[in-house]
Amino acid sequence: VAHHVLRFMDARTLCRAACVSRRWRAVADANRAVWRARLADARYEPEPPRTHALCLPHFGLGAASCATPPAPLLPSAARLADAELSVAQLAPRPATAAAVAAARAALRHAQAAAREGNPFKARFARGYQLDRRWAEGRSRHLSFACAFGAVVTCVEITPTHMVAGLDTRDIFVFDLATGAVVRRLVGHDGGVWALAVVGSTVVSGSTDRTVRVWDLDDGRCTHVFTGQSSTVRCLHVLLPSDMRTPAERARGAPPRFEPSEPMIVAGSRDTTLKVWRLPSPKHDAPYVQRPAAPPPPPPPPPPPPAAAPAPAPAPPAAAESMAVDGEDDDDDDDEAVGEH
Repeated sequence: VAHHVLRFMDARTLCRAACVSRRWRAVADANRAVWRARLADARYEPEPPRTHALCLPHFGLGAASCATPPAPLLPSAARLADAELSVAQLAPRPATAAAVAAARAALRHAQAAAREGNPFKARFARGYQLDRRWAEGRSRHLSFACAFGAVVTCVEITPTHMVAGLDTRDIFVFDLATGAVVRRLVGHDGGVWALAVVGSTVVSGSTDRTVRVWDLDDGRCTHVFTGQSSTVRCLHVLLPSDMRTPAERARGAPPRFEPSEPMIVAGSRDTTLKVWRLPSPKHDAPYVQRPAAPPPPPPPPPPPPAAAPAPAPAPPAAAESMAVDGEDDDDDDDEAVGEH
C-alpha cells in the first residue's frame, strides 16, 4: 500500500515523507518507478540505456557510464515497482507466516537498494539543483580563449573537459575546472564542423571530407576514414546498449544490446550517410583509409564525318527561241564622213 500511495506524491512530498522515519526513507528512496515518473514529469534528462561492459576498457568510459545492471527485484517488490496495484491487491489479506516473511524480505531489499542508491532520484536531484541555481543566479560564468579570429563551429562537453572544433582546422581541449587548454588536436586539412566524444575517444568531421578518431589522453590521431564527397556536417556515435523495456527487466529477460558493435554515423552535404565501426584508439591498430582513385576519363568522342563537297553549279542552258543580231557601227561612221 505504501508504494501505491507514493505514486500520488510530488517530489517535495516524497522528500518530506522520507524524513518521517528510516523505514519511510528506505521505501521512498528505493521506489524507482516513482522517481522515474517524477523525472519524466519534470522533463529532466532521461536515463541513458545501459552500455555494454566491453565499452569500459576500450573507449575509456567511466564506471557511471557503463554501470552494472541493478540487482534483480524480488517478485513482490518487482510487482510493486513496475506494475500498478489493482483493487484486489489492496484488499486486506490474512497475516500468514509466509506473507510476513515476504514483507520483511521486501523491506530488507528496499533498504539495501536505498543504500546502493536510486539512479532516477539522483538524476532528479541533479536537475532540480541545476534549476535552482539558474533561478537564484548562482551560476558561474567561464570563458575559454581560442585562437585569434577563429570561429567555434561545434562543442562537446564531458564531466571534466570541453572539446571545441574551430574553422581553422584545429580542435582544442579545455579543462572545465580551470579553463586552461589541455591539448590541441591537429591533423585536419579543413575546418572542423562535427564532433562526438565517448569517454577518452574523440571523433571529428571536417570540410576535408574525412572522419578522424583521436585519443583524448595523448592527442594522437589513430584512425582516418574517407568516402564522403563533401563536408562532413554531423556525427553520432552509437554504442551497444541494453534496449529492454522496464517490463522486460522486471520479467528478468536477458539483455538485448543494439547495435551489435560500436558505430560512427556521419552525415555529409552530399546527402549521404556513412557508417563505420568505431575503433578503439588504445586497442585497435592505427588505420588510414586512402581515398579511392578517381575513375579514368571517358575516351574522346570520334570526329564527325567529313561533309561531301557541294556539286558545281550547272551552266545555264541556251534558249532555243532566242535570236541574236549584230551590226557594225564603222559603216555608219564612214557614210557620215563621205557626205560631209
